[in-house]
Amino acid sequence: MSKREEFISKMGNRLKEWNVEIDKLEEKALTVKSELQGKYRQQIADLRKKREEAEKKLAEIKASGEGAWDTLKGESERAWTALKDGVAAFKSHYQAETEEKGDEEKSP
Repeated sequence: MSKREEFISKMGNRLKEWNVEIDKLEEKALTVKSELQGKYRQQIADLRKKREEAEKKLAEIKASGEGAWDTLKGESERAWTALKDGVAAFKSHYQAETEEKGDEEKSP
């Protein structure tokens, strides 16, 4: 298997993982206060957009020849990093919001 094929396989598997992760985040977003749900829906929509960008880059790599894929690899990795960072930011923000909500419920 060539490096290009290995990269395509690796990115395809990552994409499947991100799809599952985004779906989980969407389910969690439904458990927050109603005034936060709109904000979370927008963040999830942004994550889905980043995922679509990563899918496009992967499709470009699949369609490229051996010579051109090196350039596309860098672009693809930047798209994956943006998606990964977006998911991490959402998780961090969600966790902070739910901890804050828990603290409010504990207050007399």
